[in-house]
Amino acid sequence: MELETKRLILRKPKKSDWKDIVEGASEYDVAKMILGMPHPYKKKDAEDFIKKTIKKWKQEVLGDYIFFIELKSEKKVIGAIGINRIDRFSRTGTTGSWINKKYWRNGFMTEAKIAVNE
Repeated sequence: MELETKRLILRKPKKSDWKDIVEGASEYDVAKMILGMPHPYKKKDAEDFIKKTIKKWKQEVLGDYIFFIELKSEKKVIGAIGINRIDRFSRTGTTGSWINKKYWRNGFMTEAKIAVNE
């Protein structure tokens, strides 16, 4: 599954995404807002996160998705957004997300959240 917006592609992770993940997640202002995110964030942390996320996608656990947020113009992963506890009857779910600090205040997370909630 892949979602696309005007500026973003929300997609499954790739092993090659680790550098972009480390760049964004290693910033203290990002890490301090995510429960369980290690700081400093290292290559091994990114590889473990990617491996876990790929495994979830392969298991096709309904109602639990983690998308990597790729900025189309740079072909770069700038963050991640998860949606879980999806209740199709009430059309609700819980989201969690983070974005590389360099991309804050540009509306990217709002754009991503709208896409996963449609």
